[in-house]
Amino acid sequence: LNHLKCILNLCFTTLNVLPWLRMTHFYVCAFNKIVLAIAGLSFDELLDLADQGNHLQVDMLVRDIYGGAYESLGLAGDTIASSFGLAARRPEEARRPADLIKALLIAVSNNIGQLACLYARLNNVQRILFGGFFIRGHALTMEVISFAVRYWSQGKMKAMFLRHEGYLGAVGAFMKNRMQGNSLAGSSTSWSESKVAGAPSFSVPGSGRRSIYPIQPHSSSSGQVRSPSDVFLSNTAFSGAANSLESETATDAPDDDSSTEKQLTPGPRFSLESNPRTLDFSTEWSAFELEHVVGVSLTTFPLLLSPADYVPDTWDLTQDTKARAYWLECFRQGAERIRQKAEESQSDTKSDAKARSQQFADLYFAFLSELADYPSGRGILTVRCILEAQQHFLRKLGFPDAFCHQKKLENSWALSFFPGMMERLKALDWSERQVALARGILAGNIFDWGASEAVRFFMQSQNSVDGMASFEQTQNKIPPRPWLMDDFDRWIQRIAVRERRPHCVLIFCDNSGADLILGVLPFAIECLDWGCKVILTANSDPAINDVTYPELLFLMNQVAELDERLTAALNSRRLICVDNGQNSPCLDLRRVSQNLVKLVNDEKVDLIVLEGMGRAVHTNLYARFCVDCLKIAVIKNSWLAGHLGGNLFSVIFKYEHYSSDVAHERNPSDSASTVSSNP
Repeated sequence: LNHLKCILNLCFTTLNVLPWLRMTHFYVCAFNKIVLAIAGLSFDELLDLADQGNHLQVDMLVRDIYGGAYESLGLAGDTIASSFGLAARRPEEARRPADLIKALLIAVSNNIGQLACLYARLNNVQRILFGGFFIRGHALTMEVISFAVRYWSQGKMKAMFLRHEGYLGAVGAFMKNRMQGNSLAGSSTSWSESKVAGAPSFSVPGSGRRSIYPIQPHSSSSGQVRSPSDVFLSNTAFSGAANSLESETATDAPDDDSSTEKQLTPGPRFSLESNPRTLDFSTEWSAFELEHVVGVSLTTFPLLLSPADYVPDTWDLTQDTKARAYWLECFRQGAERIRQKAEESQSDTKSDAKARSQQFADLYFAFLSELADYPSGRGILTVRCILEAQQHFLRKLGFPDAFCHQKKLENSWALSFFPGMMERLKALDWSERQVALARGILAGNIFDWGASEAVRFFMQSQNSVDGMASFEQTQNKIPPRPWLMDDFDRWIQRIAVRERRPHCVLIFCDNSGADLILGVLPFAIECLDWGCKVILTANSDPAINDVTYPELLFLMNQVAELDERLTAALNSRRLICVDNGQNSPCLDLRRVSQNLVKLVNDEKVDLIVLEGMGRAVHTNLYARFCVDCLKIAVIKNSWLAGHLGGNLFSVIFKYEHYSSDVAHERNPSDSASTVSSNP
């Protein structure tokens, strides 16, 4: 009880509203009117009423006190000097109930924000997560709390809100019930979030009320036009610890004038002159944002250095306006290529392939347009999430493997070149062979149908066959060293000493065709020749032209007929293939298959190889592991290359040596220092 009294006292003291408790004549009058205004209204109805109000008719602002002299004091005119100040000064004037309720909501929300900052400061916390019945996904409430947190913390703290506010308990209860003794139970099962189900507006459970999803922009005190949806955009629970490339346009809260905020005016500012409105979406099970997968049990990858801090995505597109606009347009331009491949995959077997492929394109375009309007309407917006949604739409429209024909073509083509490739490597001395192997992996990685500029290169290459350049032409696209991120010399220093070579190598495979057969497999054979064990892991389900686990098994049998070392390694289980539980061109190590985890633990993997843009750049560029790691990729996107400080087809060859003594000292910003200024 004493603790609660202290909290209440602190709460009122920090907002300087103790006069309210003394029940002066003025405040009694104001609050009597509030009591009359809220009589018989539910909480949801009060929130709706607040959206219609104008607190400027009730609160006293700085400009109401100082006239035009407040600028010399470093104050903003629309700073709230006294909550209910106008109502208390002129209690006899009639006030609209909506204005009173809005002023009350702002006062309480500011109070919550300041109190949260005080507790966060006591506990040395920089990010504050708000949730509960009071929030309810309400834009006005979240905007005021966001500003209050930034104001009272001098911009050092972040207010964050739960995307599924109001649903968390229901979803948890649903999943727990489903996992206990019914048809969906079992050890081989997993749940994942559907990035494309649902709608940006959702109903608040138990209330029959839709959450406010802002559409119309409102004017700030600085004259800028902003949308309240920036509350969602700016305060999503995304860990910036994994991202050292901060956008200069990123913002943490919907404040209008950062320069004014830095001057620390005495009271919170808030201005909202237009009202957000709701979107009406019917509640259907098709909008349920969970996907249940039977037969797959997923868990965290065991070699992450700090699983609790791991964030797969390198960039948060909700925070970077320019990056978001670029990538959404990039995906729009690539949609027709995906549609054509989807149609091609079933044109000989399904008469409606063309119609369904067009349905895919329509759904995909609508999804991208929604993301442009509501960047965080689906949660965190990243390249990975968009690619996962792309594959989801393809599967939904009956295209489980849109690039199956292309993969068969490239696999046959690459197999014909494999014997000659191995003969050339055999003729090289050890040092030359290591360079050739690295360049082979890099050249193979260019064969990526998910990269528009790589596809354009293939189509424009001389003597291209079925849209594929020769492997020699592709190798010529690899720039000379030093590369954009170049740890090749450090890698050679390790493997030059036999005792320092890895004992078991885990390779996350990327594309079918040349990438796997002419790039990864020669490197794997070299590791086998050192006496290493090698684990090749591939996606469980198709994604663009990435190799899948069933395809990997089939191809290994074919390649083994061309190289007896592979046959011996497969028979002795020194070369093992395993599925990784993924169905995306990217790699989320929070959810990998139990089969992979068991192998990693049993075989004591001491080197991880992440290959390709999706697995080593869009995701995991700054991921840290408790074993050594190679991250190898060619940047097949000019914007991304420029963002990293390079050019199109720049090379990333990162070798990260694990040391328990220095692991805690290395952070993502250190990784950025490895970027060469001379790609």
